[in-house]
Amino acid sequence: MNSIETVKTKAVLSVSVVLAAASCEMLPAGHETGMGQDRIPVEVTVPQTMSKVLGIADEDKVNSLQVYVFRENGMLDASSSGDGNSLVVECNSGDMEFVALANAPVLTGITTRSQLLEARTLLQDNSVSGFVMYGSAMKSVSPGNDNVDITVARFAARISVKKVTNALGSGAYQDVDIVLKRIYLANAAGDIRYSGTGEPLVWLNKSGVCTDIPAMLSSGDLGSVSITNGESYGTRHYFYCYPNGTQEDTASPEWSPRYTRLVLETEILGKTFYYPVSIPDIKANHTYDLEDVRITRLGSTSPDIPVETGSVSVTVHVKPWDEGSSSEVII
Repeated sequence: MNSIETVKTKAVLSVSVVLAAASCEMLPAGHETGMGQDRIPVEVTVPQTMSKVLGIADEDKVNSLQVYVFRENGMLDASSSGDGNSLVVECNSGDMEFVALANAPVLTGITTRSQLLEARTLLQDNSVSGFVMYGSAMKSVSPGNDNVDITVARFAARISVKKVTNALGSGAYQDVDIVLKRIYLANAAGDIRYSGTGEPLVWLNKSGVCTDIPAMLSSGDLGSVSITNGESYGTRHYFYCYPNGTQEDTASPEWSPRYTRLVLETEILGKTFYYPVSIPDIKANHTYDLEDVRITRLGSTSPDIPVETGSVSVTVHVKPWDEGSSSEVII
């Protein structure tokens, strides 16, 4: 089975929280402060780099923001939400934990830190210009000017394919084209707790057999791109899923959690062949970039069964989203 090598760590964004004197905000009805009399307004600002990463704009854009302030005992002290990349939340003085959610659906009924961490985010909550992000920081709040820096990271992982090469080496196929029909993810994790822990409860495109694949998982119909032997298809495609830390892989027809696979669906001499590339241990906020997928033989008849050969190796380099990487896949 294809092997995977991963390197580097996750990318982060910086969230600036500025405490300043201003007017007060009331806590939710029935929520007693128990700490001091005066509420301290906190201005929360998330800097937007507006960078273009490998031709993709706005992957770190903040369209909306939620901030939750928890006391040392885990009880909610204050919260606020709004559009854009800044808002004001008013809280009591004392040691507090600030939790920032970017681009997430507004949560309701949260009164404790544990409730927030147990809530789940869905892959469908994301878009390519609005990824759900999370971060937290401890701060001793007091009147006057102050700053809190919160590091936030995306829950989604990104998988990309830069190039697909027709390297069919057998004499019988040296003049045969590979028709690339589409590229997609199979066995993609579709949810995760805000704590980042636990196993997925939602799986998308199980075993790669779904006909209606979410847009973040699929290139869509490529219009039968024909790749001449020795040539390459050079349009880069990006796919997004949630973390999948499944330890044991399987291709059993009976569903159970398994590795996420990037699948090339092709047609060779009128017959359909699949080239699934397994990517184990997918982590949040990592990018898995395949610089060149080289097809050297006929593929699998199933999108969930990787091509088995004695010499096949797959290397995927994991980088922060603000850097590129280089890898080659030979199938």
